[in-house]
Amino acid sequence: MRWRDWRNQRTRWMKGWMQTWLVHMRQPVRLCRELGLSRFLCFQVLFFGMIASTIAQPFFFGFLAWTIWSIIQGGAPSPFAAFLFATDTFNIIFGIAAFAVLALRHLDDEERRVLPRHLWWIHAYWLLISLASLRALGQLFRTPHHWEKTPHGVEAQAAPTREEEAADTFKPMAGRSARMPA
Repeated sequence: MRWRDWRNQRTRWMKGWMQTWLVHMRQPVRLCRELGLSRFLCFQVLFFGMIASTIAQPFFFGFLAWTIWSIIQGGAPSPFAAFLFATDTFNIIFGIAAFAVLALRHLDDEERRVLPRHLWWIHAYWLLISLASLRALGQLFRTPHHWEKTPHGVEAQAAPTREEEAADTFKPMAGRSARMPA
């Protein structure tokens, strides 16, 4: 899959999650009454937690890098910065561990064998998801009814033309979008 197609697909997915949460939260008291408190809270953790965590992750990594840089330069972090650093480090380590445990439960033997070498890249993947989420958030405000389509099937396997390769940048895809009815 080409970068542009991957990015547009993830952007569309995250925008869909955001719109779903917003639609359900138009009447939060009614939703809570219909779901019950425990299911309502699970809905919030699942939807809002996923959206918020993907948007916040670049900031956490930035803070982590800044704290490490400050320590290397000889400065001791404040108690609050040390607490945030420990929290970030904990989340990184246990985020990978939780991902690995869940993955191991559902992978076949060959996939289990190669999983360890791919775990090193999971945070890079999550940062790319964060970029797609930030892009989705921007689109949600600018063009809420615009949905970037991605190729499927034979179209997805076709070699890109030179024009398509040249256009494979961070710009939105012109001419490959659909508008949902309002």
